[in-house]
Amino acid sequence: MQCCVKERKSPCQGLGLFAMKGIKKGTLIWKSIPGLSVEVFDYQQVLKKMASLKTEKDKKLFLTHSYLWGGKFFHPIDKSRFWNHSSSPNTGPCPINGEDTIALRDIPAGEELFDDYGLYGASKWYDNLYAKYGVLTPQQVAAIY
Repeated sequence: MQCCVKERKSPCQGLGLFAMKGIKKGTLIWKSIPGLSVEVFDYQQVLKKMASLKTEKDKKLFLTHSYLWGGKFFHPIDKSRFWNHSSSPNTGPCPINGEDTIALRDIPAGEELFDDYGLYGASKWYDNLYAKYGVLTPQQVAAIY
């Protein structure tokens, strides 16, 4: 994480990320760095990873904290996996590369960080994989909440 955030219990869902200090609009909050902050997979690599996971619970957890962006499958391996959804997000994709995350407005200390899961990608294989394991896709989460 590029900014000072802390994970803690969210009033919305499970754990969430909260600003430890004020974050100015446009500030880089999270940088997508393969192997450090995120694992990035193509379709075949996702299938191989799923096969390597031993339990149904591990497979569901892997999917729950993953998303599709720009045709690539992303699995955060840092605390960004605790980012929750809102249809009125205070964070969003960086306009330079779309993979990093910036503050969309000033975020005061103590406020939970939210992303709009409705912006994430979708594909038939992706939707089928999530359905196979009974896990909601990020788009389905966005439609519900």
